[in-house]
Amino acid sequence: MKLFKPKVLVTVLSGSERHAWTNPDLLLNCVAMAVDPRFEVLFYPVRDARPWDHARNLTIIAARKLKADWLVSFDNDAFYRGPGTPLDILANAGKRDIIGLPYAMTDGQTLQMMPKVVRGPNEGQFRREHFVGGGVLMVRNTVWKTISKGPWFRWVHAESESLEPADGSRSEECFFCDVARQHGLTVWSHERLAGHYRNCDITSMYTALSREEQQENAPSLNWTTPNAVEHAESYLRRMNR
Repeated sequence: MKLFKPKVLVTVLSGSERHAWTNPDLLLNCVAMAVDPRFEVLFYPVRDARPWDHARNLTIIAARKLKADWLVSFDNDAFYRGPGTPLDILANAGKRDIIGLPYAMTDGQTLQMMPKVVRGPNEGQFRREHFVGGGVLMVRNTVWKTISKGPWFRWVHAESESLEPADGSRSEECFFCDVARQHGLTVWSHERLAGHYRNCDITSMYTALSREEQQENAPSLNWTTPNAVEHAESYLRRMNR
């Protein structure tokens, strides 16, 4: 008798130029997931699809077409930091619909985690959220079964003459999570973090700086403060040894 294996589509949003190639830690994630005996794992690279909301909508369309049980979507500069693989999270997901792993973001001046604000209570390793980022995003088939017609992701510009990304704009991930919650679907983060490359893994930088700031009772992780700059430089030296 053939045992049922949940079908998981793994997608990577990448490009053909070097700055958009898949990072090596993500490659190791994919190799480990490919040999997991608990799941039937398929892969689909989304190459040179712009803008980002278009690329993310392609992942949902592909998962729906393949009749996948889960979609696991990676940005090319993100990866699962472990232990294990994202499939371990899926194995314990219960009836959760959307799971996004927290990761660090930077505007060149400050570091912060995405999602920025703790929204809901913990349920074991999971936390209820209003929204999550798309760096490492896990989506159950209940999403496209409940919301049968896209777009599921849409960047919403703030009203301005130039439609530049500015205060008041909503990212495609926020739009996705808002629509999902309006349809009664649930959005969660997990205690495991995603790495996020910006010349180095800035999630590791965030956690290292956070530990050092806590030890010194510093109020923030603003890179413009002398202590934070010194810590960042020290951390980068350790990373590059």
